Amino acid sequence: MHSRKRILTKTRTSSLKLSQDAPGFVLALLVFVLALLAGASCGRARDPVPTGIVTEELGAGKWRITATAQAERGTIESGNPGSMQATSCDAARILLLQELKRPVYKNIRHNFKEGATELVYAGEYCRRIGIYDPEGKFELPVQREITQPPGR
Repeated sequence: MHSRKRILTKTRTSSLKLSQDAPGFVLALLVFVLALLAGASCGRARDPVPTGIVTEELGAGKWRITATAQAERGTIESGNPGSMQATSCDAARILLLQELKRPVYKNIRHNFKEGATELVYAGEYCRRIGIYDPEGKFELPVQREITQPPGR
């Protein structure tokens, strides 16, 4: 027992000495750090986003048309958000134009209005949303009436 007490005393006084369990702890810490780095380099698993055209009837002959597309594989691998956004939004625009060529849609220049563009996963996916109204009647923003001239 005396010799053990003596070893502990030496360990407490010397900050450079490692205990007998230290090599195992260092090895476990090294394995943990390597596993953490390997997990970080693999990236996060993401839920896939369905691509293609979705149409939703709004009533009175109006339709909401949503085109969703994914960026080109090379731009995704590069990780450049600007390139991903450009290729995914171009692909969504092409999908939307292809849908509007169907004979169901008449006079799309007048009867279709593109609305929101949504980016998913930093531009990896792009959604373009528009409204088709066969009568070409789109609600315009309400303008306020000015009751007093400015500056009074």
